[in-house]
Amino acid sequence: MSLRKVVEGDKFTFLSYKDKIAFELGERITFGEDIYDSYLLEDLRLTLDGIQLSFRTNSGEAAVFSLISTIFDISNKSFIIKADKTKKPQAELISNLINKKLNIYIASIKLEESENALNIVLSLSKDTTFYTAEIRNGSFAEVCFSNVRKYNEC
Repeated sequence: MSLRKVVEGDKFTFLSYKDKIAFELGERITFGEDIYDSYLLEDLRLTLDGIQLSFRTNSGEAAVFSLISTIFDISNKSFIIKADKTKKPQAELISNLINKKLNIYIASIKLEESENALNIVLSLSKDTTFYTAEIRNGSFAEVCFSNVRKYNEC
């Protein structure tokens, strides 16, 4: 089951879904936890159609999740995964991903720290139109992309 936070003005509610939902790029969602004071991005991995992220606390506790929200900047086709209270990982974690075509949906990745958050900025291919996002196996966050609206098991 998936939960989706729906924000209307200064109020919000949660909707639950039994199946994975493919959202349009411009549709913002929020998922994850906001339990600890700070997080560190521990690992970032590419899949054939998306990206996987794992976090830990600054004290080293693994399998925790930052509160994650998605933002789409249509002007430059950037999809931003914002991880609240999260710091950048060691440089070698992403150094091999910089300036390379990564998969058919993600052209490049940048990590930017801002306002007590880490923004994972994905430059998307022109054909990318939908995404799914969820916590997988209780141990990592996964965002998958598609050019068709369908259930996307990534």
